[in-house]
Amino acid sequence: MYPNIPVLQQDLIGSATGLYPSKVRGFVFGRAPVVHNVKVDLWEGPTGTYVFPVAAQQMRLVSSSVNDTSAGTGIQRVHIHYLDANYAIQSESVYLNGTTPVLTVATNILRINSLHAIQVGTNSASAGNISLTNTAGTVTYSYIALGYNTSRQAVYTVPAGVTGYISHWQGSSGSAGNHFCQIELRATTHDGNLWPGVFLVQDALGTQNGGAAIDFPIPIPIPARADVKVSAISDAGNANVIALGAIMGWFE
Repeated sequence: MYPNIPVLQQDLIGSATGLYPSKVRGFVFGRAPVVHNVKVDLWEGPTGTYVFPVAAQQMRLVSSSVNDTSAGTGIQRVHIHYLDANYAIQSESVYLNGTTPVLTVATNILRINSLHAIQVGTNSASAGNISLTNTAGTVTYSYIALGYNTSRQAVYTVPAGVTGYISHWQGSSGSAGNHFCQIELRATTHDGNLWPGVFLVQDALGTQNGGAAIDFPIPIPIPARADVKVSAISDAGNANVIALGAIMGWFE
């Protein structure tokens, strides 16, 4: 079908172009703004370690700016891609109300796989930091940083009834100094078995003011309901490294 392209790459191309309807493309990317010598996850929220919800729940959205509102100059409306209590794929759109929290209609949100704008004002991006939290506002599950229109978190959960396949991942780091950064692809699985809450390293790479990308000739299978994320750790308490990472593949 695609001359001179290996079979696996043909399969990925076919999935991306809709030729294989049983395959659904999966892609997440994240950024950790400050990495020292303590391991953190690649996301921009207020905690170093991303906290997964322990139970399905209602959530709320709020911005640090009054301009992220339905008639504001920032983000007016967002779309939440989530898994419910049964790990089934769901979604909801929410109009923001600036610094006043807005509750989701859904009350059974268990995992957040993506949060992004679908309606914006003249800024075309957020005017403040937008947080998706529990109703008490004490735990953040997704976060859109000031000046962006999508969450940057290399965190994903495989839906029920399918298997995920990681075909590619990448990481990069940089700092004002010359600091080494170890970036890890982690998931709550090993050899097809689920180990909830135990993030086992699937692969790792090292960067030093640079980056690397890894393609798997045989994709890593990730079972349904497994959590996947990218984490990083640097070599000094004052490293101040910025780390980025991404995961790509499909599920079917």
